[in-house]
Amino acid sequence: MRASFSRESPYTGGLSKLTLPICVALAVLCVLTYTPSLSLPLLEDDYANIWTAQHYGSWTGFPAMLHDDVARIRATVYWDIYLVWKYWGLSAEAFRMSNVFLHILDTWLVYALGLAWTRMRAAAGWAAAFFAVYEGHQEAIMWFSGNNELLMFLFGGASLWCWITLWGRSPTCQRRLEACATGASSSKAQRVRRAPPGESGTVSRHTPFCASSSKEVTE
Repeated sequence: MRASFSRESPYTGGLSKLTLPICVALAVLCVLTYTPSLSLPLLEDDYANIWTAQHYGSWTGFPAMLHDDVARIRATVYWDIYLVWKYWGLSAEAFRMSNVFLHILDTWLVYALGLAWTRMRAAAGWAAAFFAVYEGHQEAIMWFSGNNELLMFLFGGASLWCWITLWGRSPTCQRRLEACATGASSSKAQRVRRAPPGESGTVSRHTPFCASSSKEVTE
């Protein structure tokens, strides 16, 4: 699965002809690994989540979800469940396949991250293949209600991919990203003071992420 990339070429400079076949092979590995999960029935937790998604996953239920402190942080989970339920009802196979599909997306994301990271390009396909089959039957995929882990990896990995690709675009972008990271860490350090005995330390909640020279220390 070794792709023909030079270490110096930018990620956006073009994809190898092997990219598509590798992606197809990775998807096949995911399906073959988790085909046994398709015959499993839904579990008790799954029905509870489906019932909640029926109320919060639709557009009409969106305002109510925003006012639920617990449900709103799981919005993408309920949207995923609601779409599967809306088009396929309570079909256990459909819910299982949705998890396998998310696993395929996550595997492709690992491959994309490997291609974006210059030193990892030669092994990107092998790393993604290992990710596709590792542990045989991962709980997050076998158990439908574990799809929140698949979604967290998807969004977190996509954010990392955006960071890497943006970092490699130009020296200007690199300097700005470094300024944001440095500013965030130094600003946090400046805002936390050592509290005297009997008091607790305080942290300002109104710090811009990229503020590089803020000194709003709570006195």
